[in-house]
Amino acid sequence: MFLSRLLLKVSLVVTAFTVLSLGHSLAFEAGSDEPLYTVSGIKVDKTASSAAIARERAMLDAEQKAYGTILGRISLPADSENLNAPTIDELANMVDGISINGEKTSSVRYIGTLTVSFKPKAVKSFLETNGVPYINAISAPVLIIPTITDNSVNSFDPNHSSFVVWRNYKDASLIIPIVLPENEGDLKDLTSDFLKGGTTVSALKKAYDVSKVYIVKISENTSDSNMIFNLSEEGSESVQPFKFTVSTNVGKAKAYKAAFDTIVSKLENDFKQSNVVEFSSASSITAVVPIDSIADWLKVQKKLSSIAIIDYYELQAMRSDKVQIIIYFGRGINRLISEMAMAKLVLEEGSGGIWVLYEKGSKKIISDASDKPTPEVSVYNLDNI
Repeated sequence: MFLSRLLLKVSLVVTAFTVLSLGHSLAFEAGSDEPLYTVSGIKVDKTASSAAIARERAMLDAEQKAYGTILGRISLPADSENLNAPTIDELANMVDGISINGEKTSSVRYIGTLTVSFKPKAVKSFLETNGVPYINAISAPVLIIPTITDNSVNSFDPNHSSFVVWRNYKDASLIIPIVLPENEGDLKDLTSDFLKGGTTVSALKKAYDVSKVYIVKISENTSDSNMIFNLSEEGSESVQPFKFTVSTNVGKAKAYKAAFDTIVSKLENDFKQSNVVEFSSASSITAVVPIDSIADWLKVQKKLSSIAIIDYYELQAMRSDKVQIIIYFGRGINRLISEMAMAKLVLEEGSGGIWVLYEKGSKKIISDASDKPTPEVSVYNLDNI
């Protein structure tokens, strides 16, 4: 374990030193969007004059279906509805691979269940060429707390049927990682205390390691066979509550599943509207990150990777007291500063057109931001990383 950790540290430093010493920069894509570009469980059934032709047509059908799914995941319908379907060659350029989960063949027929993976950069390039904005990363996790409203009193019951159903589907969204309250232990008590006005939103976010907290008020005792759901974000007065109804005629389990789907769709749509990359506003800045050790840089790097509007960044140079990077982003500098603040990072304009980037609450002194580090890496004490 220790040896693996040490080798990882050495690898990070040696790789940076080797590449930067040769006069190259290291490019990193921000965010973790790889899961968005794989579609599983695609059903295909094709018949042709031979099994080989049927299989070939089934593979193309699977690619086209998967492309449509990915387009729906990373773009808004209003932005992509007029986009022409890619040609066979364009589609082939975007597909990374196909895996077969199961198949049956006859002399003229092919039936299969397939998984198709796409190349993120190729898909993004295709959308950029056609002027379609897309999200560049997934959301940070959010906490959803279902509460039961009875006679204007909201109660939290982790054993309620809504919890039982929602726990089965909490991983359904690839864009919004959803966390549900714990049904036992300290977190359960903390959640109950929060709903009673004791624990703060900030404390709850920290305990569950989430970026946002949503309360869903469920009113079951209605006279028209409907349940009323009211979704609101805690600690945000600017976001209006979202209210909708679901019929219980299909049974409560299906009603709760439909409600959960509606909530997820709402959160995904809001996230995409706020985080699609607008190419017309795409820009870049050079920033210097003051550090005491490479561990400081790794902390900043991890937070940069959580910011959706950052397309990617390049590590240009590194030395013992600072790191220099170029950040490529969309939606304007003010939005970037705001997103940085949400990730506990501070971005300030320095001298000579160079920006200064540091973790909130741990600002380090930098004499002159325009004093760019040369492409070299000092030897670090690995025990402190």
